[in-house]
Amino acid sequence: MAYYLVSAKPKPDRLPDLLGNLQEKVYLTMRPFGRSLTHSLENARLRDDGYAIWEEEDYCTPPLAQERAAALDEFFDDLEVTVVERGEGWAEIEEFPRLFPQVKVGGGSSCASAVPYDTRQPGRARCDCQAAMGFRFRIPGSRPLSWSR
Repeated sequence: MAYYLVSAKPKPDRLPDLLGNLQEKVYLTMRPFGRSLTHSLENARLRDDGYAIWEEEDYCTPPLAQERAAALDEFFDDLEVTVVERGEGWAEIEEFPRLFPQVKVGGGSSCASAVPYDTRQPGRARCDCQAAMGFRFRIPGSRPLSWSR
């Protein structure tokens, strides 16, 4: 299991649809990533440069492949991920305003203790997706890498 700090440029004309999807909990039942994706997008923040930013838990290689196919690519451009420790990303971005302040979320804005599902069960919620979605992946202290099909 890995955690990522995700930054992406929202597509302004698509944000109302994403907001509606979050309010209707459209992604919540998607397996294995729905709970984590919903939680992350509900708590996403907005940087001063207009980019959305959030922490995401993921099991895929490449990171966020299923999430991108299901939703992220429809609503965001220029997706970048940086490996972080659990909760580190949320702590780093907690001072930024929420991307969707109208979405009610449980437990406040700090997500460091949130576990979307029991990650102690080996094999549960793992993904074996092989589809490489073109994006940049960055390990702290390194240059961004690009993966493509």
